[in-house]
Amino acid sequence: MRVWKEKYNVARKRWKDSHKADGTYNRGNRTAQNQRYTKKHLQKVRAVQLLNRIVH
Repeated sequence: MRVWKEKYNVARKRWKDSHKADGTYNRGNRTAQNQRYTKKHLQKVRAVQLLNRIVH
C-alpha cells in the first residue's frame, strides 16, 4: 500500500508541475511565483514588449 501511495504522489506532483505553466490549474500561491519563469510566460512577456516597441 505504501509503495503504491508514494508512486501515486510522485505521479500527481509531476502532473501538477506540468500543468502549472498555463496557470489554469492550481491557481494558488505557487503558480504566481512559477509563472515568471515558465516558457509560455516568457513568450507572452516578449510579445507584449515587442508590441509596445511597435506602438511607441
